[in-house]
Amino acid sequence: MAEHDHHDPLAHPEVQQASTGRYVAAFVLALVALLISCIVTAGFDLSRDMTIAWISILAAIAATGQVYLLFNLNLSKAMRWHTAAFVLTAPLVLMAIGLTLFMFHYLMIRTTAGG
Repeated sequence: MAEHDHHDPLAHPEVQQASTGRYVAAFVLALVALLISCIVTAGFDLSRDMTIAWISILAAIAATGQVYLLFNLNLSKAMRWHTAAFVLTAPLVLMAIGLTLFMFHYLMIRTTAGG
């Protein structure tokens, strides 16, 4: 295991992997995905399902890029456990969001006049 000074947080190996280029690339990727999704939403006459599909694909591309560029998650030996923890946690977060949307959707139908 690599030695590092416990008194200097900037000497930590994970901090040493960070770079300005990776942060800028992640920001640009997210910005481009956001702009394309805005264009798809406002500029094209797509069906509701196609619009949601395009936005979901762009969100997945942006999220994957940010996970790799910002968190440096990959299958290397050093990052294996971080990647495994993320892969096992992400579905739980998505499930919680999905179930919350499901719950509020049906709550609105049951509590408003005319649904």
